Parts: sequence; C-alpha cells; structure tokens
Amino acid sequence: MKKTFITLLALTGAASAATLTELATMDELAALSGDTGTSVKSVVTLNDVTTYEFTGAGSILKIDDEDIMSYITGGKGYLTIAAWIKPDSTSVNSIFSVGGQNDGFKFALYDGGLQATTKGVLDTDVGTSALGYDSIPTDSWTLVALTINLSESGDSRFYMGTVDGKYATRQLGGWNDLTADGSYMAIGSGNTADVRDGYDGMIAGLTLFSSDGLVNNSDIAAKMSAAPVLIPEPTTATLSLLALAGLAARRRRR
Repeated sequence: MKKTFITLLALTGAASAATLTELATMDELAALSGDTGTSVKSVVTLNDVTTYEFTGAGSILKIDDEDIMSYITGGKGYLTIAAWIKPDSTSVNSIFSVGGQNDGFKFALYDGGLQATTKGVLDTDVGTSALGYDSIPTDSWTLVALTINLSESGDSRFYMGTVDGKYATRQLGGWNDLTADGSYMAIGSGNTADVRDGYDGMIAGLTLFSSDGLVNNSDIAAKMSAAPVLIPEPTTATLSLLALAGLAARRRRR
C-alpha cells in the first residue's frame, strides 16, 4: 500500500519523538480480506466510523498486504493496533492477529482484561487494574490498543482509554517466526485462515500504525476518530407508528 511505503521511508530517519503513522484502516483491511465471514456485518454509524458486528463464529480473515507484512517481519520499529470495542463478553475474544496458531501474534480480550499471545512462545495477560480501570465494559465503547515491539526484544505496551498513563509495559520478546510471503492478518480471530477464539460484539475503526518508539494514550486517541454512535435499526413498533402518522396526515389533507 502506498501509505506503507511512505511510512517505511520515514522510519529510516532519526526522530526526536515517536510519531504514529497510519498504515491501514479497518475498511482498507476488510477490502483486502480473502474471507469475510457471513456472520460479520457492517453497521451504520453517525460519525463515519465503520463498525463491524461479530458473532464469535465469523471473522475478517486472510487479510493480505505484502507491504504491511514486510514491515511486521522486518525486525525494526513498532506496530500499534488500536480499536474501539464494545464486546458482548470479555472472556476470550480475539481482536487482531498475524500469522497462524504457532507463529506470529494475536491481540485479544482475556478474563476481563487484555492479552497478547506471541504464538508458540507465551500468553501475556494484563488485568484492567494494571491499566487504571475496574473492567472493560460491555455496555459502552472503549478504546484499546497494543504497541508491539517488532525487534522481538525490548518493551511493548497495552493501552486502555484516552487518558495518558493508562497503559502497562510488558516484554513480548522471541515471537517473530513469520515470513512476509504467505502470511495473513485477521480481525476478530486468533488465527488468520480460520476462526479461533472469535470475537463476539462490535469493533469500530480498527487502525494499524507504525512508529519508531512507544507512545502514550493521547497520541493514539488523537489519530483515532471519536467513539462510534450507532444509528439504531427501526423496530416494528416504530414503523407501525410512522405508518399510522402518515395515514392520519393523509386523512387531514382530505
């Protein structure tokens, strides 16, 4: 993708502070999917944030972008996965993954908190108390993110919310056995070619960013759209009331 080439050029120069550069939006990733599950549907929002509804049985699979995969497997820099989420449960729900079951990594909800699984190596769980919150809600939108160190050593970081300092820094080293050729990404699944630990609920505005260092919550929030405001589908009762109102108006005109 063109944006990715621009990003890679930017990473070759020294920078005084880490800056997030957009690699791909959720719409762009979905367009590159070789398998969008039948139980995934887009939902209209008021503030132009594309929202996808998942049932746990379907995901956006086999996302193929060689430029992004080359960046991920290059061993330099940081990848940030950020998304607004409104899950139906916070037990085991995969938000984003790269690679298969035994390589790459996944970003997920686990036991009410966040988890990064560096596949074939370890699960790293972060409870919400470490992020400065009680829990991830199921009745409202929450901004979550993971910045993963692509060098396989050094610190990565989990984020929750938009307030600076609401993050937890962890070591996720020794994970990258991927190759750019033939590796996929997925949204809503722990595997990229089939559904595993499928997400149940809504994900909105998921975006991938690159940077040359770790960032803070406000840096991510500044690059993301505001939380989505869903347009509710009209109910049968509402449609009936509208029909009656129209009938009454016609009678008055007569």
